[in-house]
Amino acid sequence: MNKSIIFAVLCIGVASCYLPESEYGIKLQKLAKESHDECIEQTGTTQAAIERVKQGKFDDDIKIKEYNNCLWIFSKVLNENFELNSEILKEILPEKIKDVQLKALMDCQEEIKGTAGADQSLVNKTYSLSECVCNKNPKTWIFF
Repeated sequence: MNKSIIFAVLCIGVASCYLPESEYGIKLQKLAKESHDECIEQTGTTQAAIERVKQGKFDDDIKIKEYNNCLWIFSKVLNENFELNSEILKEILPEKIKDVQLKALMDCQEEIKGTAGADQSLVNKTYSLSECVCNKNPKTWIFF
């Protein structure tokens, strides 16, 4: 049986799959460490809360929402105007998931722009973006 089919079945069964950091590539691994360290310090969230988001569990917790927002902004993948930087994304995303993740990010960004009220904070928009991408592609979901 094809290994990717087995992996997909296991992912669906446990609903907690994400791309392991060992598959990030050097640039993304470096960015992940820098972002993680900076954003933990800024927000005071816990590693346990981060692990829950990695598993696709998006709790209504302000610290993890702020941590998530910090990751997007600190990495410069997204700016304060909720605009994605596709050049940075193309540079850091692992080759094997680049196309599917770029599409998910762009699709989710448009969905959120279309449904988010003008009063929705950037913190909530970025959290919705992360949740949307995770739901579209749980086995290639990246969170650190």
